[in-house]
Amino acid sequence: EDPKKALKRAERLVRQGNYPAAETIFRRVSELDPSNSAVKLRLAFTLLKQRQLTDAYQISFEVAKSEPKNAHAFAVLGTTLISAGKLDDARQVLFTSLKLDRREALAWAGFGQLEFFQNRIEESLRNLRQAVYHDHNEPDYVFALAQVSARAENYAEAADSYNTFLRISKDLDHDRRDRIRGLINF
Repeated sequence: EDPKKALKRAERLVRQGNYPAAETIFRRVSELDPSNSAVKLRLAFTLLKQRQLTDAYQISFEVAKSEPKNAHAFAVLGTTLISAGKLDDARQVLFTSLKLDRREALAWAGFGQLEFFQNRIEESLRNLRQAVYHDHNEPDYVFALAQVSARAENYAEAADSYNTFLRISKDLDHDRRDRIRGLINF
């Protein structure tokens, strides 16, 4: 299969939540073109989604090490560190990502998570709004914004964000979507 078509198919699988199938494609394309750091980072992010933190860390660390100006590599690495519970390390890595590129949505979302975990809700909201601003089609950012908005008792913003999530995440499982509709109605 043509690598470009394979990558499009893998991205579609990621949007559908079929991470194992996407992982297989990303690995195959990465083997065909080992110098393609973007594919490696998509693989690392897909592994992160599957909670394969060691592999996600190793891949994103290697890319960040070999490309010290790659903001997205630092964002994936920082997000992986958050999932591993290494919050202080994650903060430093995400800061590096944003220092390299202030438009790196994943880094903003990572900071939103960090602030939320440390119960700094307003800071979390600001960071998540930045993430959504820079990548308004990423369901994870919109969903996180909805959850933190609800926690902050900004119910109108939460409902708007949940509605946006439903609009942009058409391929996700129906049970999750039904639960979100219930939250909006509530």
